[in-house]
Amino acid sequence: MITIQLQQDPIDINRAMAETGTDADGAVVSFIGRPRNTSRGKAVLYLEYEVYGEMARRELARLAEEASKEWSLGSCAVIHRYGRVDIGEPSILITA
Repeated sequence: MITIQLQQDPIDINRAMAETGTDADGAVVSFIGRPRNTSRGKAVLYLEYEVYGEMARRELARLAEEASKEWSLGSCAVIHRYGRVDIGEPSILITA
């Protein structure tokens, strides 16, 4: 099962992790991307993400499908935020 979500609300990491994987899987792995407080020596206060939803969903689904085929994943979820994301808050979560 592949899940793709684009959202402005904060990502509920615990919920996403609980909904990924099956009893047949030996592990659930995740990647959490988040804004950092500096970039190229300059202070960063927050990031503002814009999204073209239709294209973003299509491309994220394509990548998740490729990964699922390549590594026989039981499930894969990609959740990406848009709008303002403060330093340290998850902006993307990928679980498989």
